[in-house]
Amino acid sequence: MYVPILNSKEKARELVDVVREQTDAPIGVCINTVSIILSTLLRDLPDIYGLRVIKSALEKDDIIDVDNCHDARVLEQIIVSITSYIEDKGQLDWSIRSDEAVMVKSLQHFSGFMKKADVGVLMKRFRRDDYIFIEQLVSLYQMELNKSVRIELLSTFYSLSLLDRSVITMLLCGQLPVLLVLQNNFSLPLTELDILSLQLLSVLFSSGEKFPTSHYDALNLEFLTKIVSIVKDCTDAFQFILSFNSHFESNENTVIQTLHKNPPVTFGQLLTMQLNRCRADNKDLRAVKLLMDIFCVSDDLISVLFYDNDLKVLYGILCQDLIDTNQSQKMAMILEIMKNMEVIRRCGFTQEVCTSVKTFLLTRETQVELRHSAESILQQVTEQQRNLPLSL
Repeated sequence: MYVPILNSKEKARELVDVVREQTDAPIGVCINTVSIILSTLLRDLPDIYGLRVIKSALEKDDIIDVDNCHDARVLEQIIVSITSYIEDKGQLDWSIRSDEAVMVKSLQHFSGFMKKADVGVLMKRFRRDDYIFIEQLVSLYQMELNKSVRIELLSTFYSLSLLDRSVITMLLCGQLPVLLVLQNNFSLPLTELDILSLQLLSVLFSSGEKFPTSHYDALNLEFLTKIVSIVKDCTDAFQFILSFNSHFESNENTVIQTLHKNPPVTFGQLLTMQLNRCRADNKDLRAVKLLMDIFCVSDDLISVLFYDNDLKVLYGILCQDLIDTNQSQKMAMILEIMKNMEVIRRCGFTQEVCTSVKTFLLTRETQVELRHSAESILQQVTEQQRNLPLSL
């Protein structure tokens, strides 16, 4: 009697796909579920070789057949549905309310689907036509007047941005950031569209990537002044300022220019709290980057944004972070901030900074540039102490 040869990879894929289709659980949960079931069966049926090789196949990186799986089929259906709506809009075949309600549901389904589906399936489909579908969504946002559809489009763009860096690059270098700036007022009280737009802008600019210089026509000093003026009342506005500052060089920074022009009273406190929240996150360097830009440009701006007691709290965080972090870029920025010894002396935190820098030098095998920066800080402390009697 002929017994078919077991293809363990295909069987593992089939089991995962069945669970995904029947339960709509996130793809990672589906893989774990199949693995748990097989492990349980193997405890009772340890001699069944087929179960063991199927379970082993689950641990491979290519467990998902990105071209032929449940997620690939559902994604294609979603794209066809949404594309049809976009084409109707483009032909001025304006939909009635029922069509707009269907579109809202389709976009909600798409956003929820992206959170559960395998990222590889999504990205392969988008790359296949060079992100044309995502560009069509941007075009729809530009022409769409219905508020509910626009809200769901913003949520969709946000979910897309979380998939892959290449999606952020594509959206950032297109017209979406300009549309978000020009089509919203950003005045208190903020609307839902304002808030979602700020959240999306924050994600898009958080990569620190360069974008077309034409964007500055909309993302200008006037716009930044408006956003800075609401940071006290809107966390998303503050997060956007952190993100937008990420791509600037210190000598061309319109964020710093904006803070000079209209410094918010609470901005220094907000920045210190953000720095403290991100201490354990070596990927989010936005707060320390903005601090470095402020401290390297103007002591006057520091005096306006930070009270002396706030500076003590700030330097306490930086001193501990310098010792704790393993991220060389973060070390470099903290040391750059600490080079402003006049501010450190003014708030009476010289000894603590000196101790932190010495500990850093003793406990770290660092790059030559970092050691030179740390040693230059200690040299400044020595010179200050040498000159102190003369100032008395």
